[in-house]
Amino acid sequence: TALSITITNPTGCTPDSYEPDSTFSSASTITVDAAPQAHNHCQDTSDWVKFAAESGKDYSIRVVRTSGLDSPCAWLFGTDGSTPLVGACNRAIDWHASASGTYYIEAVGSVGAANEYTLQLQHQLPDLTDTLYANWLTVNAGGILDVSDAVSNPGYAAAGPFAIGVYRS
Repeated sequence: TALSITITNPTGCTPDSYEPDSTFSSASTITVDAAPQAHNHCQDTSDWVKFAAESGKDYSIRVVRTSGLDSPCAWLFGTDGSTPLVGACNRAIDWHASASGTYYIEAVGSVGAANEYTLQLQHQLPDLTDTLYANWLTVNAGGILDVSDAVSNPGYAAAGPFAIGVYRS
């Protein structure tokens, strides 16, 4: 005999404003450097977004659980929506675009009330390091402390212009 199974939405769960977005072809747009988008997995276990990437730019994708017991994660897919560009589902993806185009992110999790998360896409920030040099280890009262500062960018993201503040006391 066949067993009948009925699947219904979890009680008290309202789909997010981006539904339907359960396939790459129905992906909503996410804007680079915008505020995080609030999503949930009320009706399904998969939400898709798409974004326009520029060749040579570095991107940072973050998925953060905001409620529930789910641990959502993301996959990054190529312009065809089916070629994975990362090796595993992650909550944090840093990626370098080698070609311009529309790319896809799939956020996956489990169905249920209060399984909410945010998804954010940003240009990746540079890896700046700061080294402080003091030419004298001790200074007499009223003396002058000779200090210099060197900032370098050992990462692969371009630093661009930046400012350094100095506090005197």
